[in-house]
Amino acid sequence: MVADSLTTYDPTDEELRPLRVFQGPPKKTLERVYQDLEANVTRIYQRRAMHLAMDLVWHSMCNIPDDSGPVKGWSEALVIGDSAQGKTETAMALMRHYRLGERVECKNASVAGLLGGCQQYGTKWFVTWGIIPIHDRRLVILEELKGASTEVIAKLTDMRSSGVAEIPKIEKRRTHARTRLLALSNPRGDKPLASYNFGLEAIRELIGSMEDVRRFDLIVMTATGDVDSAKLHDTMENPPQVPPVFTSDLCHRLVLWAWTRRHDQVVIPDDARKEILAATRRLCARFTDVVPIVDRGSMRLKLTRLAAALAARLFSCDESMRRLVVRPEHVTYVADFLDEEYSRPVFGYLEFSEAIRVQSVLIGPDSIRKRLNQTPHPADLADQFLHSEGLVLNDLRDWTAWDTSQALDLLSFLVRRHALVRRGREYVKNPRFIELLREMRQDGSLRERPEWTEEEF
Repeated sequence: MVADSLTTYDPTDEELRPLRVFQGPPKKTLERVYQDLEANVTRIYQRRAMHLAMDLVWHSMCNIPDDSGPVKGWSEALVIGDSAQGKTETAMALMRHYRLGERVECKNASVAGLLGGCQQYGTKWFVTWGIIPIHDRRLVILEELKGASTEVIAKLTDMRSSGVAEIPKIEKRRTHARTRLLALSNPRGDKPLASYNFGLEAIRELIGSMEDVRRFDLIVMTATGDVDSAKLHDTMENPPQVPPVFTSDLCHRLVLWAWTRRHDQVVIPDDARKEILAATRRLCARFTDVVPIVDRGSMRLKLTRLAAALAARLFSCDESMRRLVVRPEHVTYVADFLDEEYSRPVFGYLEFSEAIRVQSVLIGPDSIRKRLNQTPHPADLADQFLHSEGLVLNDLRDWTAWDTSQALDLLSFLVRRHALVRRGREYVKNPRFIELLREMRQDGSLRERPEWTEEEF
């Protein structure tokens, strides 16, 4: 049983020395590993990013060290893509090869099935834990995640963050749920990724809340057009002959070694910490957190988790082979991997980020000041803008006392200047527009309304 293996795993030096076959520079070593796994285990070619994403989840720690003490080390990844791209085949092959992990079908999945629930037997209530807390410290493959509704996914948010499953019902119970999650899914809309303006729109559609998107440490997309069909057919007809070096026994032993490292056995030297901070700044400057796959609040910890997982995958250790060592090259490789994946056209994250940056910049703030002061009641209009969450055309008519054509002209002007952005049926304010309105209120540049006269009654 896996639980017994985790509890009793105490390898000898003789058992650990063969794992040195996994050691080496990230790029060169991973090339050897995945040539072997592709040819002898998964039979899925030209999908190195997907292999690596899955491996980073499998080899992640339970906890990692941080300035405040041990923090979450177990990773969560989402592999989303078109049908027949090898997602399930790769995950199942790796699970059989590593002999660790559990698969669960998410079709019609419920909160009780994933987290847990209460059941009544006679006059008594009992708690039955779901698949995720049952596999604490281990790994669960969530097959076809789109089978679970966004409401069900939202119910797992706290558990995914804290690693604690809690049922606050008739029988209140809490238990650990530090479970590595590998989610596989097609888009919820059953349409190809290429049909979305930006591929990441499929992520928002699948997961729902941005808080739940943020919980994933990395996301990989697999689209139909990614693979060279002619080259793939040639490879399938004449599969490469690669001697099986990274055997099931060695891979099983390596994953167990990674899963049983305590946070005080994970060493992150100062040069690696500096690289984590530098890489975090680079990624956060490049990608927006409007869709928080990369976000300023948690990206440092995401990089730390993934770099530690890569270090474990490469058996990066000290002389005793008991302590895992995260090196700067592990951080750099993971950061470059994320940058490359998120910059791919099919993902669209970089293009989306650039579009958001363009929209966030006000065009001609002086012209906006001038235009606002040309309205009948500029100060009142600014107050209405500042106190409204969203607005429609009729709001501008009410605030300005203009007819529809004049109000529409002002609305169009503010949209063209990026002061307002459409969200569904409403328009919301650009944060820079809010700053401009506050500045105008403070510096007195807004023309005040005239004194009331009898003609206005």
